[in-house]
Amino acid sequence: MRCVTVSISDGKEDHKRSFAIEDITVVCRHTECPDPVFDPNDRRNEHHVLVRVRAFSCNYRDLAMAYYLLKSGENGVRSPFGSEFSGEVVAIGLGVKTLTPGDIVTGDYSYPSPRSIQGVDTMDVLPGVPTNKASCQLAVFHEAKLCKVPTGVRVETAAAFALNAQTVYAMVRRLSLSPDDSVLVTAGRSNVALFAMQLLSLMKIRTVTVTTSPSSVPKLQEMGHAQVVLVERPVDNLLSYPVLRRIVRDTNGFAGVVDPLSDVYLLPVLDLMRAGGRYITCGAACQLPRVRENHPEVSGGMTRLHDRILSKNISVMGNCIGESEDIDRAMADLSEGSMGVLVDSTHEQGGEMDFFERTFFDTDRFGKVIYKFD
Repeated sequence: MRCVTVSISDGKEDHKRSFAIEDITVVCRHTECPDPVFDPNDRRNEHHVLVRVRAFSCNYRDLAMAYYLLKSGENGVRSPFGSEFSGEVVAIGLGVKTLTPGDIVTGDYSYPSPRSIQGVDTMDVLPGVPTNKASCQLAVFHEAKLCKVPTGVRVETAAAFALNAQTVYAMVRRLSLSPDDSVLVTAGRSNVALFAMQLLSLMKIRTVTVTTSPSSVPKLQEMGHAQVVLVERPVDNLLSYPVLRRIVRDTNGFAGVVDPLSDVYLLPVLDLMRAGGRYITCGAACQLPRVRENHPEVSGGMTRLHDRILSKNISVMGNCIGESEDIDRAMADLSEGSMGVLVDSTHEQGGEMDFFERTFFDTDRFGKVIYKFD
């Protein structure tokens, strides 16, 4: 089978460029790998499914995981990567209840428990991300780790939808918003923020987003899902921006905050929240050791944090992905055309280096970057 892998460069490859991840230099390439063994008649595969991946995409956690795998030498000199995908069911085990060959599927990232299937024991199925090797063209999954893609949805869309959508639907659900609430979304260029703005707009919730990317401002404004405020780095005193200060004055502060990058925004946004407000986050900017050098706003400040949380009775929630109800709602909205994926670019065989660079290193990327197997 074909795989897209990242490997440590030895400086001898015939590549026009390579990429530095922390203290290692890597290249991304197309590789031929052995097919996984899958016997549909084997009782060990009773509830398992063989999927031919049609397209995949990545998140920054994938870059960090690839780095640590290559440093550890666990996968030798190369490593598949990626956690989002779409593909076609090729074969199924004897007891599979929810899927048939030919179905188009994506991952079901349900966490903290896997999806429940009537009559199927899922006690031993690990919750969360189904694979960290979505760049392999063939893969075996338990049926509880897959979600059927609605008819008519393109494979590129499906390969970039489920993880962020399931996460955002869970975050917004847990904020328990009312129609009169106002919500702040941070890191406006991030894919989590782009999904959150769509969902909040669908719910008719007043939304403001902040971004440190000047080039993203007109793109975000064109989408029309939120009021956009450009802030400078380091992100610190957000009340110094007149537009944010005016919103806080007029609304008594934001009722909710959706923050993809807690290590950058948590402390500053507390000044913008109303008493009893609810803050929720799903990640951090600094997932690699040296990334912290590029984020001078990231620091300690636990005393400041505690003072602000306690004085305003603010609820600070962490969120890891979502539950099956969240992906089901997201897929229903996708099928109806009320939710979608902003695709930055699509790459195919021969474009592995372009795909990798655009995904992780191009600062003007806006939306998801897809790799599509032909």
